[in-house]
Amino acid sequence: MTDSNVTEKKKISLLDLPTELLMLVMENVPSKRALNLVTRANRRFHSIGNPILYRKDAKIYALQWAAKNGKEATAKRALFFGADPRKRRQKTSSLDIAIREKRWEMVKLLLAAKTEEKIDDHLRLRKAAAWGRAELTQILLDHGGIDLSDPSHDVIGSLKDALWQFQGKTAAMIVDKYRKEGLEITDGSPILSEAVLLFLTDLVKSLNKADVRRS
Repeated sequence: MTDSNVTEKKKISLLDLPTELLMLVMENVPSKRALNLVTRANRRFHSIGNPILYRKDAKIYALQWAAKNGKEATAKRALFFGADPRKRRQKTSSLDIAIREKRWEMVKLLLAAKTEEKIDDHLRLRKAAAWGRAELTQILLDHGGIDLSDPSHDVIGSLKDALWQFQGKTAAMIVDKYRKEGLEITDGSPILSEAVLLFLTDLVKSLNKADVRRS
């Protein structure tokens, strides 16, 4: 029509939208898969949509996938956009997955990342030592959120758990860490006596170096 009173409707594509409106549209894309397809359309969509993708479900999905497959670059991007390595999805966290898959460099990365969840590395350490997981025990001691001077950390309990599972090597790692930090293991003499009886030589040597005497 040519009537001046009739305004011809102009079709607007996503390409014509200003950045603010495009961000709003992408924020409301219902599925991760659909948003992922949109971000692949061109560079502009990718630069706008990629941060949203990581902020949404991908905060957890991307980080858990990276943790499982040892993809540190992807993990770092997810962490940069606010993914929490200790946040649980289906009762497991990205950190749990990295530990299960023995992705040790990934474990170190995730242990160092910020979190809003409760840090339970004392319990992780206790379990790792009792299960004889030497590499994990050492990583938790070196990189975990563990303050060995905190009285709430039951070092004797951790040593007993490892001792009862005949895990002298991992128990010795805990003792060595205490000694290096100048901390004293009180009431350690019964542990030394049991370690001698069980022929746990690694633990016996470490306790002797820590100046723990037999009862």
